[in-house]
Amino acid sequence: MHSPESSTMTLSVRTRNLPIAVALLWLWGSVALFAFGPYDYLVRTPLVLYGYLTAANLALFLGYRSRVNGQGAAYQGKWQPRQMLRLSLVLALFIMMFSVVSGQGRNLGFRAALEDPALAYALYGESQGTSFLPYILIFLEPFVFPFLILTAFYWQETKLLIRLTFFLILTVNIMGAVSIALRGAIVFQVITVGAAFLSAFLGGRWKLGVLSKLQITVLIIAGVLLLLAFFSLIYSQRSPGTATSFNPSIGQFPDPDHLITQITPESQKPLVFGAITYLTHGYYGLSLALDKPFVGVGFGVTNSTFLLRNFVRFTGLDVLYDFSYANRLWVENGYPVGNYWISIYPWIASDVTWFGSLIIVFLIGRLFAQSWLDAVQGTNPAAVIVFVVLAHMIYAFPMNNPLQDGSALTRFYFWLLFWWFTRMPQAQTASTI
Repeated sequence: MHSPESSTMTLSVRTRNLPIAVALLWLWGSVALFAFGPYDYLVRTPLVLYGYLTAANLALFLGYRSRVNGQGAAYQGKWQPRQMLRLSLVLALFIMMFSVVSGQGRNLGFRAALEDPALAYALYGESQGTSFLPYILIFLEPFVFPFLILTAFYWQETKLLIRLTFFLILTVNIMGAVSIALRGAIVFQVITVGAAFLSAFLGGRWKLGVLSKLQITVLIIAGVLLLLAFFSLIYSQRSPGTATSFNPSIGQFPDPDHLITQITPESQKPLVFGAITYLTHGYYGLSLALDKPFVGVGFGVTNSTFLLRNFVRFTGLDVLYDFSYANRLWVENGYPVGNYWISIYPWIASDVTWFGSLIIVFLIGRLFAQSWLDAVQGTNPAAVIVFVVLAHMIYAFPMNNPLQDGSALTRFYFWLLFWWFTRMPQAQTASTI
């Protein structure tokens, strides 16, 4: 099946800039909720915090703008999309069956988790380290991960069996996340599939009539309502504090006189204030990290707990723990990183300093733009995978560094390198699947 002539498409200014517009709206919205929301975070040095956040968002914007007016690149790799999809399909089915079987006895189950999310989440925490699946995924994740993305991207060029398998795996993934009461895993699935569909639609791979657009709109609305219902359940029951709108990171209830507090129905307060806490409290951890004196950098190791832990294990250089802002906040402030967020920025700064983190954010913006162009205008199938990963990373900026475990690291760097070394500037030919 042949792809459309995406390499010859002329992209509008709106299409070129859509990802950065959404990203900045998300990031500035989270900053506004932190600064003017119903919780008083009592930041000690607000000028430093907001000055840094302004610089970080500006760096992301400038990085994006430095590439967004370019052209999408063609694909010069020998591994074709059809082959990627087949391998990913087989491995995704294997991992799905393995995770279902290995989860027996460890997870509470879908229906029971809906009745008692607190117990489901507790069982999930106790089961960590008792399964081989995370270790298997370190090696297999780069090849498992593309299935949902490539199927969504090449949807109108795939066979019915692959589409049905797509729905099966997506459903099992979401049910698995529900069974352990993890909202983040569901958001990850939504961003993964949504970003791939958006790339395909704006790249001309999806030809939709009025009826199809209406059906998709109804499905999106229904999906959003179901997600909100589940998240409301999570915020109400997974931990006792959230049911009373309590923000445990700072030990505060919301300001009763705040506009959001006054206009939010009582039944929706767990959801609204739980979401606000979830989205904003990472900036409080960032403010604590920004107040700390410089003691050294981790040179590529301290941005991830997985990397740091294993590097120290093999080298014995435990002095690197002193360079990790996450570890320093634990030790010096009693701020339990892992239970609470610190945003992505201290993780990066632990490796390259605060100024260096702005350069990294600039480069992320630049890669975000180029992967978007390659996905919607070029013909490199790896580009849409990189774009999806970067979209999720930017979503996580206010909260955490999503590249924490081994599988997330291998997934990101494998496809980043694969995409970069299979790009052919100035796309001229269309890929096939």
